Amino acid sequence: MDTKNTVILLIFLLSVLGLMAGVSYTHFDDAASYKEVITEDDNGTIFIHLEKSENDSSIVDRVANIGKSNFTN
Repeated sequence: MDTKNTVILLIFLLSVLGLMAGVSYTHFDDAASYKEVITEDDNGTIFIHLEKSENDSSIVDRVANIGKSNFTN
């Protein structure tokens, strides 16, 4: 195996490893902020969907509250 093929293989393996780490990090981070809601229709149809937890503020709220204190006087 020459140097060129070794470098290409190393870059490929590092990119696959980075992709796996990124997907794993994203999966665990997002799963904690959602809750599973199960509802049943009158005809017996079951709906399962995810809802964002209420205690998590949106990005708009975070940006709007930049510089404001969380403490009250």
